[in-house]
Amino acid sequence: MEHLYFVSDDLNAMEHARNELISLGFRPHQVHVLGPDDAPLRRHHLNPLHRMQKTDLVRGSLLGAGAGLAIATVILLAAFLSGAGHSTSWLLFLFVAVSTVGMLAIEGALFGCKRLNCRLRCFERQLQRGFHIMIVDFTAPQRAHVQAMYQHYPQLAMAASTPH
Repeated sequence: MEHLYFVSDDLNAMEHARNELISLGFRPHQVHVLGPDDAPLRRHHLNPLHRMQKTDLVRGSLLGAGAGLAIATVILLAAFLSGAGHSTSWLLFLFVAVSTVGMLAIEGALFGCKRLNCRLRCFERQLQRGFHIMIVDFTAPQRAHVQAMYQHYPQLAMAASTPH
């Protein structure tokens, strides 16, 4: 599945383009729109991007968990090399290590909630200026339909294309 990103401030053109894609066999969940505010998108019957897709929640939690694993490894290695695991229970060190991974994963998720998705950060300036980003997910056989739709709507500027 590939993604094409279109930028425009004309929600009517986006609505017509979405309807054209759906009439060509696209499913409604294949066309999303990201904008500064979701209310106008709903008035134009456009699917707003889901909150999980807008933020870096998953990426942040994975980065936090990775950092937690690194620190947990250091904790367990220090306990092993110092011999502290023999004088006390290893269970204590395992608890601290697992707690560290969990807490840093949560901390990373909290940071990720506040940040725009890394794939969408290149559009941050356009969003601040009031533009909307239409994201079309398509397969290889649907590519010709997306390109034909793009030709019909000069109000939509193609901004990027990424493989999924």
